[in-house]
Amino acid sequence: MTTPEFLRLLANIRDQFDWSLTADTGQHAERRKNPRFHLNGTPTSHPALSLGPLQALCFVRTGEVLPLESLADTSSVLDMDPEEVHAIAAAADDRTWAGPAGQRTPVQHLLNIRRQLLEAVGIIPVAGNQVASG
Repeated sequence: MTTPEFLRLLANIRDQFDWSLTADTGQHAERRKNPRFHLNGTPTSHPALSLGPLQALCFVRTGEVLPLESLADTSSVLDMDPEEVHAIAAAADDRTWAGPAGQRTPVQHLLNIRRQLLEAVGIIPVAGNQVASG
């Protein structure tokens, strides 16, 4: 599966989840000027769960919750290249900048994936589908 295929499948299952952006509460979150916001979905059939987009698709496919740190298993379940899985995970967790401390810059590829993830789950409107006012 490719990233565009993943995004299409995610859009197909989005109504099975309540999607939200959750502020990072990790160990170093308080040091950031702007917090990271993680994309999470709560299955409407299992309101106690909170899953990232990769976990959500795996859950729909297998009925099991894969651990967040199990990107190799995720790659296997979704038949995706591990690099694509890592890029989607980074984008979902708002880790879209790279470089040494003090010189970090945005990574356009990851920013594009993040925007597409937010569009796929309906948090932001799909680019080009806005209604013109006038």
